[in-house]
Amino acid sequence: MTKNLTHEQRLAEARQRVRLDRHLADQGVPEGARDHFLAELTGTELIRSYLNGAPEPTIDEMTKAVYATEQGKLLRDILDEAEQLDAAPKATARDEQLRHLATLPAAKRITEARRLGLA
Repeated sequence: MTKNLTHEQRLAEARQRVRLDRHLADQGVPEGARDHFLAELTGTELIRSYLNGAPEPTIDEMTKAVYATEQGKLLRDILDEAEQLDAAPKATARDEQLRHLATLPAAKRITEARRLGLA
């Protein structure tokens, strides 16, 4: 948290962090990434302005403020990469078995497929 804040400012900052944390959790952002995201939020100009009397920021404004920082850009890249990896098709054990069967001669392929319960 930012130094030299009044009790009211600390509470206001905590409320914004909770709002953003809930939003990120609803979006499926992992807890560790949310922690980094929230830590980065504390140092943004948006939060400092809010704590000094500016209107309450929206979730989108807070998200954009974090992504505008150097650490926020890195975090976004990491989250985007993780999302792409999660979306990539994964080979199942059955896929591996079928690939193995494709390399066998016909007679052995039938025997092996029966043994594996695929035929």
